[in-house]
Amino acid sequence: MGSMRAVARRHEFANVAVAVLLCALLVHGAGADSSPWYVDAALRADADALLQFKEGLQDPNGVLRSWNYLQTPCSWLGVECARVGTDHVTRVVGLELKEAKLKGHISFKLGDLSELEVLNLMGNELEGFIPVELGNCRRLMLLDLRKNDLVGSLPPGILTLLPNLLELSVSGNKLSGRLDRLIELHLAPENAPCDHLKLLDLSHNRLTGSLPRQLHECSQLVEVYLGSNLLVGGIPAEYGRLVNLEVLEVQNNILDRQLPQELKSCTKLRTFNMADNFIVGEIPSSFAELRELREFDVARNRLSGHIPQGRWVREAPKFRGNDGLCGSPLLTCKDEDVLQEFKSHVNSLFFKGGEFVRGSVSKYFENTSQPRTQVGVRRSLKAASKNRRSKGARWGLGIAAGLVTGAVAAVLLALIIRVVVAFASGTENLKKPIIFDKKITPHMLAFLDKEDALAGCRLLGAGGNGKVYQVPLQDDLVVAIKCVRIASDEAEEGSDSSHDAKQIRAELETLGFIRHRNLVRLLAYIFKEDSHLLVYEYMPGGSLQDALHRVATGNLTLSWPERHRILCGVAQGLAYLHNESLGSSIVHRDLKPANILLDEGYEAKLGDFGLAAVVPLKATHATTEVLAGTIGFIAPEYHQTMRYSQKSDVFSFGVVIAQLVTARNPTDQFVVENGGSIGQWLHKCLQSSNGVEAIDPALQASGYETEILLAMKIAVFCTHVDPQQRPKSIEVLKMLLQIRNPDPVPAERNLSPDIVESDVMTLPSSDSLRFPVSGATSLTSSY
Repeated sequence: MGSMRAVARRHEFANVAVAVLLCALLVHGAGADSSPWYVDAALRADADALLQFKEGLQDPNGVLRSWNYLQTPCSWLGVECARVGTDHVTRVVGLELKEAKLKGHISFKLGDLSELEVLNLMGNELEGFIPVELGNCRRLMLLDLRKNDLVGSLPPGILTLLPNLLELSVSGNKLSGRLDRLIELHLAPENAPCDHLKLLDLSHNRLTGSLPRQLHECSQLVEVYLGSNLLVGGIPAEYGRLVNLEVLEVQNNILDRQLPQELKSCTKLRTFNMADNFIVGEIPSSFAELRELREFDVARNRLSGHIPQGRWVREAPKFRGNDGLCGSPLLTCKDEDVLQEFKSHVNSLFFKGGEFVRGSVSKYFENTSQPRTQVGVRRSLKAASKNRRSKGARWGLGIAAGLVTGAVAAVLLALIIRVVVAFASGTENLKKPIIFDKKITPHMLAFLDKEDALAGCRLLGAGGNGKVYQVPLQDDLVVAIKCVRIASDEAEEGSDSSHDAKQIRAELETLGFIRHRNLVRLLAYIFKEDSHLLVYEYMPGGSLQDALHRVATGNLTLSWPERHRILCGVAQGLAYLHNESLGSSIVHRDLKPANILLDEGYEAKLGDFGLAAVVPLKATHATTEVLAGTIGFIAPEYHQTMRYSQKSDVFSFGVVIAQLVTARNPTDQFVVENGGSIGQWLHKCLQSSNGVEAIDPALQASGYETEILLAMKIAVFCTHVDPQQRPKSIEVLKMLLQIRNPDPVPAERNLSPDIVESDVMTLPSSDSLRFPVSGATSLTSSY
């Protein structure tokens, strides 16, 4: 309030000074032939508007030092004047202050520059909203506000209010909101909306909703840039009416519909970039008719089928990342292989038939043992054909042998690792701890030899057969120790005890040998005669399930940014597990809030890998005889066919997302009655425009509704009944990152294991790593 009064006082003082100055100048110039600039009321009003704009700016480089009443605004830096109208009055028609390092807000007084044709403020540090008063600058032809820090939405009807606009560029800001109000005919019914618009650049913002369908009314559009936003849906078929369109860039959004056939009418299109979306279906064959199209990028979508043979540059990176896409420049499609083989065979018979027959006949005549008859010639041809087939068979056999050899080598390598671990261990019972982290020493764990070693430690949680304790090993090192009791040494294979041993083995074979910042760290394992002890890093935030329970009881508040941080952490850990560059992928099989642990900063880490399974590279799924997981989080295909895959984990994660944004349990009676599953219920809510009502009441009216609705849509994607229609975990990660960060984020960088020097496994020098059968109850859920 004080700063506003100071600005007002400075403005009053400036007005008084100007009045005195004007009086002096009027007296001095009374006998002059021409009137001074300040006599022109219209130009004086333009100067007032510009000085008020200056008043709200920080100008560290003194770019605006020439802006004062001592000289005409037509001589101010960045200002351009011209004589306009039938009266030929001098007015401000241009304002260009590019990359001047100006800070502050765009004054609404710029709307008083009624003759302004060019407004270029790109490359500064302007913040705040785009003033709706700019809609009063009806003669504006260029509006360039790129590369600032502007927020909020675009002024409603801006393309209607500015009928002479040729270029609108606002990329590289933090603009949000929907684009369905760019054209509002009722605001200026006398105007032909965007009848002159050539370029529209709204890229690199946080814009949401669908692509503006009304854009087809801008019939003169040449270039459209809408990439790197949070736009959903598909490319409207109406864009096919933009017959002058040359550039269409919609990359790095969340588009998930098929490409419209109608775009074939955009015959001048030369650049079409839709990479990094979730577009499905086939590339329309009619796109091959776009003779001017040279830059065509569809990388990292969900396209399938043949790539049409258009005139675009055929670079493989522009088509990769589509699992079902085939044809040049990618691998040939299966039916194309057969067709190509057939064509080659026909060519060899007809186009090279003369040489082939002449060679065969000459060999026949050279061979005196062959009878000189037509039958003999046919036998020679048949023999030659057999030779070609045998060569092809040998070539195919060589490839098959190579694949088999590689697979055998991988299996042998796994077996060798197991043997080395077993050999390094020694005898039947494990007497020394297996240490997976250098900051843990055997001396620290020596106290666990006592029978009541954990008696005085704080109990963090308990499951059917085990308990988790908080244990201080040193002043600066606290760990969580899970104790799984062994009920009997005589348990048979296939019993619950044996099942517990398999879960322990799964924990050691996953958490013991992989490292990532979003996976709970297994530090050590100790076998005792009556129990298994697993030592983990301590997570002070407990489990996500505990946190949600505290939220429900009013003992904890989880804001949307905190929930988003949790979801991104889970997505990063899951994407790392599924990352096939490791040689195989790991399916968690029991992803739920109870198995998501939190640190003090709400960084999430995946835990409890007792049901985790390794899926070999190239395998689409694996099969089990026993259904594992938790009701409400189990994918339908896993429940029905006992087949699990990475997409099973994605389904479970979708349920977790839904639970975090709605605060509803997937088994709630309300959810079951209104949708059957939480994903189907959310889908119905979004389709009936009740998405906001489904949001957790604690998050409603928080200002994050747009982001939360996008998270709901991601949850719907993940919980699709058809696993092939679900996104990959890396795609889910990308979508979640985009919700709060509109700039392109290479999700692959989040797959780094973040291995540190201490991540070195130490094995005991004796005793074999063997899992005796244990008790008949399940592991605790949090670790």
